Amino acid sequence: MQISKVNPEIVLQETAQFYGILVPAADGWEFVHRTIQDFLAAQYWVDSGGFSTRTSYEWNTRTAYAACISGDATRVLEGALAASEGLTCAIETLTNSPDFDNQKVADALVSFYQERGRVTVFEHTKDGLSASIPEDLFGYLSPRFLNYLVEHFARSRNRISDALVGCCIHELRERKLRLDFSTFEIIKQSFPNLRFQFKISERGFVTPEMAKPVVNPKPQN
Repeated sequence: MQISKVNPEIVLQETAQFYGILVPAADGWEFVHRTIQDFLAAQYWVDSGGFSTRTSYEWNTRTAYAACISGDATRVLEGALAASEGLTCAIETLTNSPDFDNQKVADALVSFYQERGRVTVFEHTKDGLSASIPEDLFGYLSPRFLNYLVEHFARSRNRISDALVGCCIHELRERKLRLDFSTFEIIKQSFPNLRFQFKISERGFVTPEMAKPVVNPKPQN
């Protein structure tokens, strides 16, 4: 604004008084909404090069934002999903749909759900599966990654992977989406019975057939 001799202290005081986004703190000033402060701190962390050289993290929103800003959230997601206190950071990262290595994060999700108590399979037959999965991360995943997970889990079927396939399909149904055509081809190979029922206690039931892609009718001449 080309204004000289500005007193920073007065600027901060007037910003706090009239806009309410800053408040005085013991060691200076801070944003009322911690999200803004964490985002700006994450931006500086990435821009200064400190984030790329870090080998361990605190599992908080600043780390989640830095992972998203950095362009590759793989390391943070792997670490957060493996840490007992990392779930909030993992959710915050996934919510922002960052770029990451699909294979590595899929493996990290499998390890997360293999922990005792995170998946309980009550019944698993050729016609269906019933399970309980109280820790629900699927609502934070992008449709593209949900399709990837369906393919990943369907290729190596077992009790847990089948339960996770059901959660992915149910999440797509909740969003009124269908499986991609390429993903559905893999499902047909792994689940010849397209009426195989995935009964998830917290979600209800779905079948592969319910997620079949819709083919647009050919235009009539």
